[in-house]
Amino acid sequence: MHSGLVFTPPWELNFDYPSKKPTYRTIIQPTTSGRGEIRASLQPYPIWEIEYSLNYARGSEQMPNSVYQYMVGFYMAMGGQFSDFLYLDPNDNAVTDNFLAVGDGVTNSFQLTRSIGPGTDIVQNPGFLPSPTFEINQDPTTDFTMGLLGIVTFGTAPASGQVITWSGSYYYRVRFDDDGLEFDQFMDQMWELKSLRLKSVIL
Repeated sequence: MHSGLVFTPPWELNFDYPSKKPTYRTIIQPTTSGRGEIRASLQPYPIWEIEYSLNYARGSEQMPNSVYQYMVGFYMAMGGQFSDFLYLDPNDNAVTDNFLAVGDGVTNSFQLTRSIGPGTDIVQNPGFLPSPTFEINQDPTTDFTMGLLGIVTFGTAPASGQVITWSGSYYYRVRFDDDGLEFDQFMDQMWELKSLRLKSVIL
């Protein structure tokens, strides 16, 4: 199940800095000669594993607008691992003049991606504040539509050799990586969550 809800807890107040890692799936088999190996990648883009620890969360199930109520309520609304949702990483949520593709004169639809050094990551959920903007050979264009899962379609295919760049914000699409959320109470209406794990989803 896919949710359009955005996970927005008060990061700056309670959470430690996260651990975050990109992961891939690769099949590796030795060659029949016993020299070397054969490798096959099962995914072109990484799956991100993100883990936070919540030092304290004030509130209760019935305390309106408390951190504890928000966390437990959002987790229940997602059904644990069942539904994926949008996550705005407070430190990684926008690009400027990001390389997208080189035109070939025929293709007019492109999957949004973002560059991380020499690496490339998929962008399935562009933000709308601000909306994505595009340039073709450094010339801004408004002749495009944004489709589902970050597919941009230009009215006219960019000419061969033309460089397409984009600027804008984006969300990660993630799910909870556990079917249980273990809060420890250490004072009246004060809670600690030692591990909150998120895992990105490629649709």
